[in-house]
Amino acid sequence: MKPYVNKDCVKSVVLWNPVDLGYAGPTSCVPSPTGRSSPAATSVKAGKWATSKSSTACEILLGPPFVFTKSNIKRLDF
Repeated sequence: MKPYVNKDCVKSVVLWNPVDLGYAGPTSCVPSPTGRSSPAATSVKAGKWATSKSSTACEILLGPPFVFTKSNIKRLDF
């Protein structure tokens, strides 16, 4: 979509930033100080973010997606 954003065919693209996803995955897997995480936890600390867990405790939600625009799409190289 980068060429379409740069040519103003599309004003913005909404996606989860793969750099953020790559960061959040491993850092959210670090165990708690007790060596276990609580199945009842509603959030887990993932490095620089506090990310929400779903009610099933099987998935971690990164939060709102990243909005790529003409002003910021050039700094990400993928």
